[in-house]
Amino acid sequence: MIKIIIVTGFLGSGKTTFLKSILKDAKNVGLIINEFGKIGIDDRLLQNAIAGENDSVLVDGGCFCCNKINGLKNSLCDVLGLFENKPLEYVVIETTGLANVAPIIYTILNDVFLSSHFMVYKVITCVDALNYTQHIQNQETLNQIFSANEVVVTKLDLCESFSKNRLPKNIPVYFKKDYTFDMFFKKQNEIDLKDYKNEDYAHQIDSVAFEFNQTLDWNKFSVWLSVFLFTHGENILRIKGVLDVGEEECVSVNGVYHHMYPCEHIKLEQKTSNLVIIFKNLDKDKIIQSFKMFLELNENTRILG
Repeated sequence: MIKIIIVTGFLGSGKTTFLKSILKDAKNVGLIINEFGKIGIDDRLLQNAIAGENDSVLVDGGCFCCNKINGLKNSLCDVLGLFENKPLEYVVIETTGLANVAPIIYTILNDVFLSSHFMVYKVITCVDALNYTQHIQNQETLNQIFSANEVVVTKLDLCESFSKNRLPKNIPVYFKKDYTFDMFFKKQNEIDLKDYKNEDYAHQIDSVAFEFNQTLDWNKFSVWLSVFLFTHGENILRIKGVLDVGEEECVSVNGVYHHMYPCEHIKLEQKTSNLVIIFKNLDKDKIIQSFKMFLELNENTRILG
């Protein structure tokens, strides 16, 4: 049986960064990246960072727990096809930041084909120490924490302190800096899978994605982003992108609420720029208009809502 490890956590909790550090030396691991926005960012970052015999399948445009649950079986079958001529021991599913893992587990347990090939091995939930107070107000965060075998606390380097006592005492809690490669592939405790039901969620959250081939003016983008976050930061659940700024390497941007994390420079074969913004209670058309006008983007820019 192929073991499935589900990695979840609210928007911006550091799932992709966590996986980049843990899986960089992994082999025989399939990856399924489920993104809320309609353009994939995380799969480009993971495939660029992870070595070994690994292949990824991107599922974008919605959560597995919502309108994409039927795509889970197809994605797992795609991974089997990618590993047809090489060993496959684990499949890691990185969920969207709004996911409830219960429908994912329910689907695997109750599908004859999937249950004969895969087993749900463990669920790891990433918790953002820096934004914990805001995140814990969302029902999605609570669902993710209480569905976990293990909780990994991220971004401790960006906050003064974080006590494990803020999390349930019956779930093992680890700080990311102490979490190792071996721990990731070892089951620490059991979860009761028989209680999982297929429940769908309706989110009052929206997103917009930009894809463009022209080189981006970094100075203009920085000004636009600063003003945008200053004005609407409390409603910006997530902003992430890979941008071609006319240099040898692309720039990876990553932020949550008002906080933008230090940019990373990454070398990619295809330098197409992608930017995804996930937000609540904002006018999508106004975001699109301000972004296109301020940055003077051409008519070839793809906009996916």
